[in-house]
Amino acid sequence: MSDPFGFGQASQAHSGDPYDAFPSSVFGDATGSGDIKFVGPPWPWLVGGAVTSAAGAVLAWLTSSLPLEIVGWFIAGPVGFMLVILFTNQDTRQRARGVYLQYGWLRPLQIAAICVCVAGVVAAAIRVAIGVGRL
Repeated sequence: MSDPFGFGQASQAHSGDPYDAFPSSVFGDATGSGDIKFVGPPWPWLVGGAVTSAAGAVLAWLTSSLPLEIVGWFIAGPVGFMLVILFTNQDTRQRARGVYLQYGWLRPLQIAAICVCVAGVVAAAIRVAIGVGRL
């Protein structure tokens, strides 16, 4: 009767070295490519989201035109949060690849960026409300 799992072939292919617990004929080439990828967080997305939200709020407050105030709100809200969401998505992907370089300043930066986005949306929304109230 033949061995359905091929264990008999692996024992025959053993090199005879008593310290070779995993011969290459059983598990393939154990040397690999030798390249280790070190990846870090995509923090420019996070900084871009905070800067965009702040710029949208500034745009809403520096203009006296209701359409530009609404554009400022849109830039501060959906666009700013979209960049922060893209950071979170890309960061999760980066953590699944290679060796992830975790930085201690990343979590406080993420919380600060979300706070800037919320403050930008609120500031721009207040300006839009003031502009609508003047109609």
